[in-house]
Amino acid sequence: MTLSDSGDRPDVSDQGSVIVKFPSESGSPACVPAGAVLVDVAPGSAAYSIGLRTGDYLTAINGKPPVSADQIGSVLESEEGSASVDILRAGTAYRMDVQ
Repeated sequence: MTLSDSGDRPDVSDQGSVIVKFPSESGSPACVPAGAVLVDVAPGSAAYSIGLRTGDYLTAINGKPPVSADQIGSVLESEEGSASVDILRAGTAYRMDVQ
């Protein structure tokens, strides 16, 4: 799977099975969780199979904030090693291990 930038919405990346949006810099940090929001996670996708769902905030990959759609895609499609993915769902933090 490949994440690519959406031409009509530069703040949103669509890779066919997961759509990721990074929060704008102008928003209030007190009102929005840090990290990229998963706008759409397709059932049957690699992201769905590890437990990610639409509306999740991706707060960390291997303990560090995600910086790009490419980084997120490479972790989800990697067949080598393992990674941890931290999310915030409905106010509860979760850690998922990607193998």
